[in-house]
Amino acid sequence: MLPVHEITTDALDAVHDVRLPGRFLAQGVGERPCTLVSHYRGRLNMSTDKVGSMADDGRVVVYLDLVGRIEGEAVWTSDDAFSLGIAAPPDKRVRLARQFAKLARLPPDGRDELRGQHRVRPDVDAVEIVRGTGERIRATLVDLSRSGAAIRSVTLPREYEDVTVGRTPARVVRRFDGGFAVAFRRLLPLETFDASYRL
Repeated sequence: MLPVHEITTDALDAVHDVRLPGRFLAQGVGERPCTLVSHYRGRLNMSTDKVGSMADDGRVVVYLDLVGRIEGEAVWTSDDAFSLGIAAPPDKRVRLARQFAKLARLPPDGRDELRGQHRVRPDVDAVEIVRGTGERIRATLVDLSRSGAAIRSVTLPREYEDVTVGRTPARVVRRFDGGFAVAFRRLLPLETFDASYRL
C-alpha cells in the first residue's frame, strides 16, 4: 500500500470498502442513522434501515464518524440504501478520497486513535489566538486533537467565546489554571493530522 502522502488523484478511481457509522438528513425524511459501505469516484454508497420518501437528485447531508459532514445529492435510492454524489470542489473530493483510502487500510480497532479524542503534543507549540474583538493573544499549545486543543496563555478568553486558533475557528469550552481548552468547529483533516499539523 502507498503511504497516505503519496496517494494522488488515483485515489478517486479506487474502490474503498470501509464501513463507518453515521447519520443523514434529507428533506421529507428527517434525520436517520446510516452506514457508509464504500466510496468510489466521488460517490458514497450508504445503507440505512429505511430510505423513506427521499427522491433521486435530492440534497442530502451525511455526518460520518471520523470524517465529519459531507453534502451531496442522492443519485440512486432503494428501500434500504442510497448513493450520494459528493458536492464539493475537486481538491476536497481528493482529500476525502485520501481519508477513505487511509481508513480502508486500517482494522476497525486501529481507528480509535484517529477519533477526535486522540491527542498529540505538537511539534510547533507557538500559536496566535484571535478573539472576536480582534484582540490577538500569543499562546502555547499544550496538546492537540482533531476535535480541539489545550492552550496556555496569560490572557484567558471567556468560556463559550468564539476564537480563531491560528487559522482554525473554535470555541472556548473550559478554562483551567493558566490556560483554556477549545473545541474546533470542524474535525481537523484525517489524512494530514499528526504532531506536525499547523493550525
